Amino acid sequence: MPLDIDAEIKKLIDKHSKLWKLSPYKRNEILHRAGKPAPENYFIKSGIVKAYIYNESMDEVIVGFFAEGESVLPYKGKDFNLPTIVNLQVIEDAEIYAISNNHYDKLIEEEPIFKQLLHQDFYRMAGKLIKLLLVYSYTDAQTRYNEAVKIYPFLRRLRDEEVVSHLGFSKRTVTNVKAGKGNK
Repeated sequence: MPLDIDAEIKKLIDKHSKLWKLSPYKRNEILHRAGKPAPENYFIKSGIVKAYIYNESMDEVIVGFFAEGESVLPYKGKDFNLPTIVNLQVIEDAEIYAISNNHYDKLIEEEPIFKQLLHQDFYRMAGKLIKLLLVYSYTDAQTRYNEAVKIYPFLRRLRDEEVVSHLGFSKRTVTNVKAGKGNK
C-alpha cells in the first residue's frame, strides 16, 4: 500500500503544532515574492496558491499550483536558502500552515522522516510538472484543458484569467473549453 504523503505530513504538523502557525489568507494575498529567500515553508490546509513568474513582456505566467494537502517551498533552513524565482499568490481563500526556517531545522532534527516526506512530495510535484509539459504539446485547446484538469481538478473552479495564464489560451477559448465547446 503506497504511503499517503499528505496524511503523513499532516500527522507531523499536528504532532509538532507548536512549531507551525496556521493563518487564514484571502484571495489575491501575496504569500511570497520572487527574488529573496523564503522565510518560511508552507503546507496548505485549504485553498489554492499559484506560483508565477513574469515573462520578458512582463506578462504573468502561471507555472504551477498548490492545493489542499500540498507543501510549498520545501528545502529551506540549512538545506537551501537561495532567492526564489517564483511569486506565490493565494487565488482562493485559504488556511495555510507556516513554519519558520529555524523551526523547520528543529523539526528535521527531531523527525528525520519529515525531510524524506518532503522529498517524496517534491518528486510528486515534479511528476505533475512533467505531465503538464506533455499537456502543453496538445494543440487542440479542448484536449489540453481536459488533460490539465486530470492533473489539477480544481482548474474547473478557477477564474478564466488564471486558466488563460496557465494554459496559454485566450479568455474566449477558456470560456469555450470549460463549456465543452472546444476552440469555437
